[in-house]
Amino acid sequence: MKTVTSIVRAIIPHICVCLAAAYLFASCAYLPKFNALDGIAASTFVDSLTGTGGSRLQPPPGTDAGIKLTYLGTSGFLIERDTDVILLAPFLSHHSLTRLFLWRITPDDDLIDDVLRPMATTLDRAAAVLVGHSHYDHLLDIRSVVNGFAPNATVFGNTTMVNILAADPGINAVSLATTAERPPGGNGSWTPVNNGRVRFMAIQSHHAPNFAGLTIANRSVQRPLKRFPGKAGGMEEGETFAFMIDFMDTTSWDSTHNQYRQVAFRMYYQDAAESPVPYHTLQFNPAGGGRNVDVAIACVAVFTGVQGDAYPETMKQIFSPRQTVLSHWENFFRPRTTDFSRLRTVPNTDPVAFISRLATSSPNTGIWVLPIPGTTLTY
Repeated sequence: MKTVTSIVRAIIPHICVCLAAAYLFASCAYLPKFNALDGIAASTFVDSLTGTGGSRLQPPPGTDAGIKLTYLGTSGFLIERDTDVILLAPFLSHHSLTRLFLWRITPDDDLIDDVLRPMATTLDRAAAVLVGHSHYDHLLDIRSVVNGFAPNATVFGNTTMVNILAADPGINAVSLATTAERPPGGNGSWTPVNNGRVRFMAIQSHHAPNFAGLTIANRSVQRPLKRFPGKAGGMEEGETFAFMIDFMDTTSWDSTHNQYRQVAFRMYYQDAAESPVPYHTLQFNPAGGGRNVDVAIACVAVFTGVQGDAYPETMKQIFSPRQTVLSHWENFFRPRTTDFSRLRTVPNTDPVAFISRLATSSPNTGIWVLPIPGTTLTY
């Protein structure tokens, strides 16, 4: 007994030191002097921001497609065209690093209600929610958003996501693992929604390391869960997808094949930083449609960790989009805000450097947009 007691007494100080260090590390997200964790103040690059808080004007519509794209924050977007509505990885419940390390996390239902209630009529028409991977900052709020605001939506993503969401039988979740476009290309298939007026295809992608070459929670969930994970680490990445999303030309109905023939507006979306490669364009896929990308949504967070250090330049080289919208750039370890004076960047991420590389890369076409959460862009 004395031996056990002495061992316990010996390790308690070490445990306390570890906990104190974890707390200090986590708390750094709120101390401006710890720039590596707190991120860069958005007020230092306000001239680059698009939205109510920025001085950069919203770009003119690039098309007359009638598309509205609202940045919800992190990697979340609401896309509208008339009655057609799609959600992309909505996430609003910011938690501090302290809570992520030491406690359980839950959706901030009051905040979700405050942000989404004004959009309730639109969200009620949502047919699909697309989720590129299953980390908590993409999956945590899905249940609250779907059950509370988008009851008619099917959630599409990887098999890990489906197994996690199995804990909520009220959600219809579908894996795109068997329909995704994979290298060398030509093997993916479209998923149509809204009677074929909108379609999307998952594309195999990757997740850049979070830090020091490591990707957090990078495993898969192999079996359906009975309880939704209470901690961030329980929401494993699974396979990572990007998406091609097409809004179809509703005047191009082909009665022979029972589908629309022409694409009115094409979007490429990624919710994890990764260099697109040629097969991402669907140029090798007979079903691809041979359509250029109008808007590419590019993930900024930890972009310097992308293998080969060729991103974001590859976004232009591969797609030559008419516009690139930058997302997942603001610090989601701090309270959510739409006030640029309180915004900070994701730790260890510099949007100004991202913009500089994107702006100077070739081909020298297209424009970029760095939206403040809550900003709506029209096309």
